[in-house]
Amino acid sequence: MALTTASFDSSVFTYRIVDQSDTVATANIDVTGGKSGNVYAIDIDNGRNVSCAIKFTLTSATPVVGTTSPDIVVWHTAGQRTQYLMPAGLAFTVLSFWATTEEADSGTTAPSGAYTNHATGKLIVTVTTS
Repeated sequence: MALTTASFDSSVFTYRIVDQSDTVATANIDVTGGKSGNVYAIDIDNGRNVSCAIKFTLTSATPVVGTTSPDIVVWHTAGQRTQYLMPAGLAFTVLSFWATTEEADSGTTAPSGAYTNHATGKLIVTVTTS
């Protein structure tokens, strides 16, 4: 699991890109380092051989996988890449996310196994925020 964050400041738009190169059933907590804002885009590249639920909390500073109810759940098909755009933005105070093979809040099984013919074989989640 490698979480990287890049911040960009411009006169037009200040934004951050958060990239998790191998998302699993361990919560990536407060991925923007204590900065609130809006989510404008979520890009999911599922290189795993199983479909999975990407779960996001927008306000919880201490989410617990299998216990915390996420604010957003995005079900994602194995071997597929999808982008979700939110032009008006989705407000958050603390942004955290994780992935499980179960859609239910109680799910704790991490997605695993590389998808055939996928470049990385990993579950990559990239979030663009203000």
